[in-house]
Amino acid sequence: MTWAIEVADASQPKLQAQVELTYELTVKVIELENELRRERKLLEQEQREADDLRAELGRPKLHKRLCLEPILKDAAPEV
Repeated sequence: MTWAIEVADASQPKLQAQVELTYELTVKVIELENELRRERKLLEQEQREADDLRAELGRPKLHKRLCLEPILKDAAPEV
């Protein structure tokens, strides 16, 4: 994602503050999304390791991906 923000005129401090706030919030959202991806990868790695250790003991896996159809929000049930 690429952002281009033009420098606001110095006579409009409120606009400049809004531009800076929007930029800072956008950067924070991107950082949080990246952190979430890293945490998700770590969780998947830990689950794989736990399943591998359980397999060594002859036990079934605890973590497996379920294949479910997505539920549409506010969708009427089929009759």
